[in-house]
Amino acid sequence: MKQTKKITILHSNDLHGDFLAEQVDEKLVGGVSMLSGYIEKVRAEQPNTIYVIAGDMFRGSVIDSEYKGLSTIEIMNALAPDVVTIGNHEVDYGIAHLLFIEKCARFPIINANLYIKNTPTRLFTPYKILRMDGMNILFIGIITQDVINQTKSESLVGSFVDTAAAAAEVGKICNAHNSIDIDFTVLLTHIGFEEDKHLARQLDPAWGVDLIIGGHPHVVQPARVLMAEDGREVPVFYSLGNFLSHQTSPENMLGGMASVTICMDETGAYVEDYELLPTINLITKNPDTGWYNYSPMLLSDYTPELAATHHIPGCSLDAMQTLFDQIISGTAG
Repeated sequence: MKQTKKITILHSNDLHGDFLAEQVDEKLVGGVSMLSGYIEKVRAEQPNTIYVIAGDMFRGSVIDSEYKGLSTIEIMNALAPDVVTIGNHEVDYGIAHLLFIEKCARFPIINANLYIKNTPTRLFTPYKILRMDGMNILFIGIITQDVINQTKSESLVGSFVDTAAAAAEVGKICNAHNSIDIDFTVLLTHIGFEEDKHLARQLDPAWGVDLIIGGHPHVVQPARVLMAEDGREVPVFYSLGNFLSHQTSPENMLGGMASVTICMDETGAYVEDYELLPTINLITKNPDTGWYNYSPMLLSDYTPELAATHHIPGCSLDAMQTLFDQIISGTAG
């Protein structure tokens, strides 16, 4: 007998230490405070909600640079994500400082392919198992090659640097937890669009990976379903774009949140439906101070009045909705 269980996965990445809201027409719009309210609203309305972050929490704002990520990690503690993987900018302040920051986090930070050379010791816990509504959900974190380039001065730090080796590491973790232990498996990556596609092709169906959520490209990418050899449909969210960003092209303003419906029957758990909810980052300039304000929101909350205040040209409501539709359909130029 089929038993439908809906699990909502809220995802963000590339926060880059920016978290201020914007005041528009005497109302606060966007920002981490608004994001927090939205997350709590979804959690209250849909108990089976998981909030994940796919890297690059740090580096980009003056506040984050001044406090070397400590201010950002306290904000993240308030958001209370269920699981986080690291991005390339998490190592900007050095590996030693990142390990200190990890101790300040009140949420799990996972990564499966950074380790101490010549030892079997990883820098981070490679995976996290979340139990929700009677299901055991396995999350595995994978990082981008860029991190290796930035940590060459860290002579004791190594990595499984290509996707083939990273895929093999995923296989080891999945095989260590057979289908009796795990109902659903999610890869949380920060490796980019092309690398995500390459990684997905190298996953053995026997490992049972059910969903891939990617980050790093800074632009939202189409969500696709890959057919595993055993007949399972595996949704791949190659990139959910930017949450907040200093980048200045219209496509960099778009992001997304993922929602996945999971069914369970006597054969196990599988994806029945998935949805990608578009978001937009509203950037406005304070005429008195000259400072820029960054305000993320759902595209459904973006109005022509708000669009008229956007500092980036070409970000009208119609233009952004059309661009998102083109990206998702694969017809964007």
